[in-house]
Amino acid sequence: MSRLAEVRELLTGLLWNLSSCEEMKLRIIKSSTHDIVELTMVPYTGWSLEAAKDPLAKPSFIQWNIELRNITGTLRNISSSGEPSRVCMRASSGLVDTLVWLLRSAVLHKAAADEKAVENAACVLRNLSYRLENEVDPQEETGDVLDHDWEEEQQKDMDEIMQPFSNSSPGCLAFLKRSRGSSRRERGRVHSPMFSRPSYSVDYANPDPSSLPKRTGPVYGMALLWQPDIVYLYLALIEHFSVAIETIEAAAGAIQNLTACNWKWAVYARNMIRTSNGLRLLAELLNNGHDAVVRAAAMALRNLAIDPRNKTSLALLHPVRVQRVQVSA
Repeated sequence: MSRLAEVRELLTGLLWNLSSCEEMKLRIIKSSTHDIVELTMVPYTGWSLEAAKDPLAKPSFIQWNIELRNITGTLRNISSSGEPSRVCMRASSGLVDTLVWLLRSAVLHKAAADEKAVENAACVLRNLSYRLENEVDPQEETGDVLDHDWEEEQQKDMDEIMQPFSNSSPGCLAFLKRSRGSSRRERGRVHSPMFSRPSYSVDYANPDPSSLPKRTGPVYGMALLWQPDIVYLYLALIEHFSVAIETIEAAAGAIQNLTACNWKWAVYARNMIRTSNGLRLLAELLNNGHDAVVRAAAMALRNLAIDPRNKTSLALLHPVRVQRVQVSA
């Protein structure tokens, strides 16, 4: 290791330690965020504005090292310091972009990823997704060029879902009748086209661009936090980092934050999660043995159930057996 590399590791480690002090967090944000992005996040993640403008661009291998781990840990600490910190960090040029780029690379090249840096980055995005609808100026909602009228589709889809049941009396579960020749395992089971086996038909790491909302131009910066397809990244983390408890808790928490209100972007996110079979993925987290993960997943599902289509889809899920979890006081 060169002397310069050793010094950089020591300095970034010192910054990480300092960032755990509440009185230092806002000072670090105001004085160091730009340098953190320009001197560490950009060169080590390989992100560039040219790549951001290409919707099909994929991250190559990131330089996973102690310095990157220290810096993402610093960002994780300072992002938890309240609204002023969140607002300042969201507006920092390249910060959200490099964090998203880092997580995309981690999903694509999981074997080479530094799980602590991934965990840190996921936690930063979760924190920056908190109270977006209240803290983001409507004039900053760039990327608002979706060509889907999902508000109108919501009622249409709901009608289609409920159509098979419309001829049944309220107390008649006609849709549960056994079909001739069905096996015992299949009897009484409600089938939903959204949750056909296998459970996951979507490659979250490589989403089909045609399935995403159309845009007239690239989206980057803080707007990445609320774009509907960001849920693919969070679902990919849950699927590919299933043993990294804090990472999947952060991903579920980010979904919880993103879907917590009636903001139009929350409506879009709830739709995207349903159409990508994300409801089942989150529901299966209820079987996780860690109370923090179960809590985050349950609160995310509560928010997703605001959408009547999601509510119906959740009701049609195969039963999820929830293990007893010891919840701390």
